[in-house]
Amino acid sequence: MQFQLSWLLYPLLLLLAIAFGEGLQLLLADRDADKHVNRRLRLIAQTPDQRAAFELLRRKAPGERSSQWLAEVLKTSPLQWLDRMIGEAGLEVTVERIVLYMVGAVVAIVAVMYIFHFRLPAAAGAGFAGGVLLPLWFINRMRRRRLHRLADQLPDAIDMLVRSLRAGHPVPTGIGIVARETPDPIGSEFGLVFDEMSYGADLRDALEKMQQRVQIPEINYMVVAMRIQYGTGGNLADILGTLSGVMRARRNLFSKVRALSAEARFGGKILAGMPPGIVALISVFNPNYYADVGVNKGLTIVMGGAAFVVALGMVMIRKIVRIRV
Repeated sequence: MQFQLSWLLYPLLLLLAIAFGEGLQLLLADRDADKHVNRRLRLIAQTPDQRAAFELLRRKAPGERSSQWLAEVLKTSPLQWLDRMIGEAGLEVTVERIVLYMVGAVVAIVAVMYIFHFRLPAAAGAGFAGGVLLPLWFINRMRRRRLHRLADQLPDAIDMLVRSLRAGHPVPTGIGIVARETPDPIGSEFGLVFDEMSYGADLRDALEKMQQRVQIPEINYMVVAMRIQYGTGGNLADILGTLSGVMRARRNLFSKVRALSAEARFGGKILAGMPPGIVALISVFNPNYYADVGVNKGLTIVMGGAAFVVALGMVMIRKIVRIRV
């Protein structure tokens, strides 16, 4: 019996389904529980001591447990950017595993499309889009949602810290109260600050690490205010109380602007998605419609120019509907 390459189709599809389900389970695990109690408190309840929970919660640097030469390579590679984005998204997976999943997805998609007799450039483009761009888009979307939620929680957390300071508690105790009483993501972030101070770190160093983990303006304002007060003195409760009021007013203005511009942003997404959607539908119902693009040089130039104009239009639409506050 002659071997046929199409026999590999079903095992590859099964592996793709398993990998997709594993990725969803990894990304969405314990999301409902996070709404009620933060991850740090759950780890403290599950581990023997608070130090073990801190080590599990602390994100490892790329290549931290690898050989020295690999760690040095990863420190200077673009993976640092990816690792920071994964950390800000609140994912527990390492950057090495994400890269491994991406490579496996690219190989699987290219193999499946090659079995269906797609050309190698088209298969490679689809593999790059589905194995690299789509996961990056999904991680970035989770990152933006988490940072947005953290910015919404921060004024309430600062108010809780202000009440603790006015009651006579020191700053570390107030940070510990915020870590215990607030849900994720702000609860675990303040919990890391509290744990680092408990194990000997200075307040300014712990706040600086928090500023590096969560790069949003609200955190920067809070950290700068606390570091200045720590060095020069003053009434920290009044400073943080005023800051929380400014943050809350800023978030209200941001929400109002998003509500007023929702229709324009939705229309922009529809207009930006129409050209590639129409091309995809034509390719599905008439696969030979664009067959001459790679043969006719003039048609190739025209299609390339059209693709550039469409991409430029997408960028312009995004600039128009994206209103910064």
